[in-house]
Amino acid sequence: MSSSSKKIDTQNLPITLATPHASGQANRLYRIDALKQELELHAFKANIVDMEQLSIEGAVVIFQRPSVFDLVRLKELYSFGVRLYLDIDDLCLNEQLLPERMKSSDSVLNLSRATERCMEYLSGVIVSTPRLEEIVRSISTLPTFIRKNVMPIEKLLPSRSARMQSSPQLIAYTSGANHDEDLALCGKALLRTATRADEIGFRAIGTVTLPRWEEEGEWWQDADEWPHLRYDALLDLLSDSCQVGVVPLVQDDWNRSKSLCKWMEYTVAGLAVVAS
Repeated sequence: MSSSSKKIDTQNLPITLATPHASGQANRLYRIDALKQELELHAFKANIVDMEQLSIEGAVVIFQRPSVFDLVRLKELYSFGVRLYLDIDDLCLNEQLLPERMKSSDSVLNLSRATERCMEYLSGVIVSTPRLEEIVRSISTLPTFIRKNVMPIEKLLPSRSARMQSSPQLIAYTSGANHDEDLALCGKALLRTATRADEIGFRAIGTVTLPRWEEEGEWWQDADEWPHLRYDALLDLLSDSCQVGVVPLVQDDWNRSKSLCKWMEYTVAGLAVVAS
């Protein structure tokens, strides 16, 4: 972990990594596990607990995605002198920073408001991209650190390789809500590819709204749609039956602030990746 300002003090150990119980995102368990590995490379000792199980015994707590339910606990920890660091990988810092397309999501709005309210308790912020570091520094004087290892690739890599002989050949797209504009970037290109080759299918995983172009929407209607999956199940689904993963991203600060997790996930699963 690198910083252009100061290093996290190692004198008071251990460090506790707190997972947010309300987020429901299993992939964040992998992200915080990667952070634990990175801390251990720098001689830190860290343990992982659920946010609800946090105690005041630790000198340093690093947490992700605070919810409104976490604010009381964070304030209590702060009052006992615990140093709190927020590990964040998106632009949910306050409502004003959100692009318009994200403001229609209640979960994104609530997360942004909770994050803004917890900033006064923080000793620093940990981010995963240089652009996100710039934005944090523009709204806060808190020390900001960049983490390099956002996913524990070595834990995910073994035994995962795409089965290229499967039929049909599947193009995969995984996403949460409010990414309709991203998928629309490559939607018609995918349609043209499908019409030029036999047995090419599309698999959408997560909260995905598929385009419905009247003149050529039949391919989308036949898409294989899956809900959000447990993270290991997601990687298995990708590696067992998909050949290509697409990561279209609109060029705005929301996407510029994100890390390369989707590219990493597809690559680990053995897929070829087309990304913007």
